[in-house]
Amino acid sequence: MKLSNPVWCLRVTISGVVYNFATEPVEITSAIEGVLNFDAGLVVNDVALGTSATVAVVSAVDWKLLAQQVGGLTGAKADLRRWVSGVWERTISIVSNGEVKAANYTNNLRLSLTVSQVKRSAPLIDTRAVVDFVTFPTVSDAKIVGQVYPRVYGYPGHKPTGTARPVVPLLFVVPGIAAVQQALFAGHHTDVERKGGNIKAWRTDVLGVWNGAAKTTIDALGQRYSYIDGTGSLFVSGREYHAGFELSEGGGIINETGTGPIRGAGEVLLDLLRLTGDRVDESSMRAQFPFLNAYKLDFYINESSAGAREAIQQLIGVLPVTEENTPDGVYYQAWNWRATRTDAVALVDVQRDAWSLLDHSEPEFTPYNRFTVEFGYGRISEGPWFRIIMAAELDAADSRVGADRKSVV
Repeated sequence: MKLSNPVWCLRVTISGVVYNFATEPVEITSAIEGVLNFDAGLVVNDVALGTSATVAVVSAVDWKLLAQQVGGLTGAKADLRRWVSGVWERTISIVSNGEVKAANYTNNLRLSLTVSQVKRSAPLIDTRAVVDFVTFPTVSDAKIVGQVYPRVYGYPGHKPTGTARPVVPLLFVVPGIAAVQQALFAGHHTDVERKGGNIKAWRTDVLGVWNGAAKTTIDALGQRYSYIDGTGSLFVSGREYHAGFELSEGGGIINETGTGPIRGAGEVLLDLLRLTGDRVDESSMRAQFPFLNAYKLDFYINESSAGAREAIQQLIGVLPVTEENTPDGVYYQAWNWRATRTDAVALVDVQRDAWSLLDHSEPEFTPYNRFTVEFGYGRISEGPWFRIIMAAELDAADSRVGADRKSVV
């Protein structure tokens, strides 16, 4: 009788791309992802189960070029397993859900990796926190099945004056008479409930708005969520509903001090970073709170780690921050707007350093900057609720600009 030899398999995720290598070409079925194709090229010295392993990959991938393009290979997620038969999820894990601690690619086509086990923090939005017939056995609205419980930051829908706007989806999860109906709006405790406040609720196909008192309970899996009942306006299956938050009533997820909702950009970024499950340098991130929490954010996400990553990318595109990595993980460093001469890293003296003007150009007109910022997207109007115009100088022909900035609704 011939015994099957185990096949060593390595999966590495680099900048969102998954690379599969094995000690021989093989196809393995995953119960979740379908057929996984592994290319040959993995070189492994037999290692025991443990927290770390060193392997090599020989392939047509130019690892040195790839490392330059993505900013390095360390920190990439890695999964090292042994397979004989059966589905991928039942293979023998050597280093499961680990990450690359060291990468050597002196020869461009040969990559040596040290893969280590890491303890990842659990996502704050569980992958089970979705509306389905397990979490809500009596749900009758097919349109909301599969939607993730929203995670609410700040006061989405807030306006400086007037009634808050509809922003956060209300998911009609429990049918019945008005008193027992439930429309879920968050997968967590909320500041609005802590304060005993209301949210504004809308049915998008008819005029009218009503107050809904925030309440908290658990779904069929024991997961916490917040909802309003149907006493303000009876919920109808198949209709779309949304909620908005007002400053006087309260906001979304409660901050660590219990004094209000998470809203400052610093604490929001820390919360989102935790949600990704990646390593986070929390102490360095907290040190940025005095600089970043001046920026107030009101929004929600209703995807798990993917939604957190997308929100982070959107925020760092507009916030004055730079991504930094330390041995403890990632954090975002605020820019120093009050730099002084002592902060200079280099001084240029045109005469001393023998600089000379080689060429120059002059514009045909005198330009000045004007920025238009639109925000507060309306689901019903399908346009921005607010517009701020910031100009370097006043334009008498533009009635919207009466000072160096002016809001236009």
